[in-house]
Amino acid sequence: ATASPTSGNAPLTVSFDGSATDDGTIVLWEWDFEGDGVFDFSSPTSPATSHVYVDGGIFGAALRVTDDAGLSATDNIEIVANVSASLSIPDDTFDPSAGETAAVGTSISGGVPVRVFLRDRDGGIVRTLFDGFRPAGSYSDPWDGTDDGGLPLASGPYFAVLEYDFSGETRRVDLTDTTGGLRYNPSRNRLPGIFRPLEDDLLRVTFTVPSSRGASEIQAFVGLFFVDTRFVTLLERVPFGVGSHTIYWDGTTPTSGGIAQPPPGDRFLFGIFGFTLPDNVIVVQSAPVLSAVSVEPNIFDPATPDFLTPADPTAVVTYTLDKTADVELTVTNLTTGVIVRNIVELAVAPGSGLTIAWDGRADNGLFVDKGDYRLTLRAVDAAGGVSINRFALVRVFY
Repeated sequence: ATASPTSGNAPLTVSFDGSATDDGTIVLWEWDFEGDGVFDFSSPTSPATSHVYVDGGIFGAALRVTDDAGLSATDNIEIVANVSASLSIPDDTFDPSAGETAAVGTSISGGVPVRVFLRDRDGGIVRTLFDGFRPAGSYSDPWDGTDDGGLPLASGPYFAVLEYDFSGETRRVDLTDTTGGLRYNPSRNRLPGIFRPLEDDLLRVTFTVPSSRGASEIQAFVGLFFVDTRFVTLLERVPFGVGSHTIYWDGTTPTSGGIAQPPPGDRFLFGIFGFTLPDNVIVVQSAPVLSAVSVEPNIFDPATPDFLTPADPTAVVTYTLDKTADVELTVTNLTTGVIVRNIVELAVAPGSGLTIAWDGRADNGLFVDKGDYRLTLRAVDAAGGVSINRFALVRVFY
């Protein structure tokens, strides 16, 4: 038995031939192309033929000859029909809560058993989009942002993987470790030279993750201008989807507490870098968004109602929320770095002009010490998606 070629990518066209010797006459030539015991071709005169392998695998093609006495002999030749496969993500950012879907594009050159699934950053499979045999072709599997149980997944990056079975082994197309990681400078708004955090005037930075780069990890920091030293890290390789995003610096330092001050003769400088995520990433961008955050008053005496503050002295945080979520207010003493109060309001409906108040007391019910405090506001939805933290500063005095 002879064949040409004996290997290549499916669909693979193979020309078959063969020869036989006998003391009589060969009356039947037969070919079993797949080696499955079924003879697909027969001729009384010639073994020459061709066959197209549309499925991937390793096949033991068999040539059987029969003579005029009814005696037969068989010879085999191995044919390897390899499979080329690819995976692509047409749009790597979507918001399932807005009715959007994402798609995983795959292509296989030969028919094989296929699995298309999404995994999280820890490698756990969260959703299987397809599991079964597929003929050669290109496919698009939609994803609605839910797990295999139909529950919404938290915002964040997920990684699409294509697996297929080939002759008893599992092959994988996973771009996680071979793509991404390219650094670039995202565009951002022009920053003011001065901001006043104790007047609800925080440093606002709006940056854009461009579609040409795709979903990216963002590193943002405040440094010192003349000595090229990082002073405060705002984001450390945090994933963001394509689009515009806003972060804030409240002017505080995480090390010594209190309002940050540059060394004499120096000034602050803001820096931001983007790092492209792998080409198989899909970012679920459905976390709740907090906006229009302010606090009134910024300076107050919680213990003396008839002094400079209202009859019921509180610091009232006003905000806008875009979707139902639990809202959490955390109060941190900037001098000690200790969280003194945690207030949670469950299942807050979306809206503007929403409020959450702090009465100047710690979790133990006692008034806090005088000094500066950071109010951190965040929202967590039912799927576990967490908003970008928003800040406000207040000064407590007695």
